[in-house]
Amino acid sequence: MLDPTKTTPNGGEEDFDWVTARHRCSGANMFHQLRLEVEQNIKARNDVCEERQEREKFDFNVSGEKFSVSRGVAKKMVDFTLKGDSIFVSGNGLLRPFVGTVTLGEPFGFCRLRVDGIELSRWQFLRMALEDLFFKEWAVGQ
Repeated sequence: MLDPTKTTPNGGEEDFDWVTARHRCSGANMFHQLRLEVEQNIKARNDVCEERQEREKFDFNVSGEKFSVSRGVAKKMVDFTLKGDSIFVSGNGLLRPFVGTVTLGEPFGFCRLRVDGIELSRWQFLRMALEDLFFKEWAVGQ
């Protein structure tokens, strides 16, 4: 049983090894995990398009420290670029570019991305990056 006098705000014990946890929570590790999850997201979205007989198709491209998701018919794209411990998200398929920086989240010490001072899990970060690209009805020339 945990000694309540040795509990930290992160819900762990005072001897929580935050240094090792933060080392594992690197930009490179997060970028790799996001890349794998984006590929899964694209597959899921393309499956939905196929089921609904939509003519849209989403593609994945990778080049060094960057990967991209593109939407064929709408000619829209979202780019993810790794720079140190930050992941830059840009492109004409989202409302505004943004940057996520890896951090140990509160209260449990999980690896998170901080965007505009708000800690996000990976799925929240990806929804922020891809929701418009995947689901917005883009007008021609928009």
